[in-house]
Amino acid sequence: MNLKLKVFSFLCLLAFILAGCSSGGDEQGVGEYAGEASEYMEKVADFARDIPEKAEKAANDEQAKQELKDSLKEMKQEINEFGKVQAPEIAGDFHKEIVDNSKILKEKIDDYLERIDKGDINEDFVEKEDFSKASDKIKESFNKLKELGETEK
Repeated sequence: MNLKLKVFSFLCLLAFILAGCSSGGDEQGVGEYAGEASEYMEKVADFARDIPEKAEKAANDEQAKQELKDSLKEMKQEINEFGKVQAPEIAGDFHKEIVDNSKILKEKIDDYLERIDKGDINEDFVEKEDFSKASDKIKESFNKLKELGETEK
């Protein structure tokens, strides 16, 4: 099963779990949040997968460097937007954990942007600075929510 299919399957499961967690409260709010969280998770996964290649190219190419910078800024904006999302009560702890882990990702993005601005992005830096760890932390939060949903049934 390829990565995109696994991520899509997981996101569908997440949406189902979040929708099922509501005990007669605002089910539409939970479903809406599940959709936003799933969309955000997909963007984080795509970002973490794509950035290493873009960063390697940026080490030696000015156009690639600008494309990397644009991608970093775009993800930073996504992090800020998801942080403003109002989570339903049932997902409050989950949302806080995602936002906290996203701050780590945002810090790494800031490090990258600073290095780019200084003209100090090179292959050694790219190898050391890996977005997958921050992305994995966010995925762990989704797994915790999945476990919560399974115990609620």
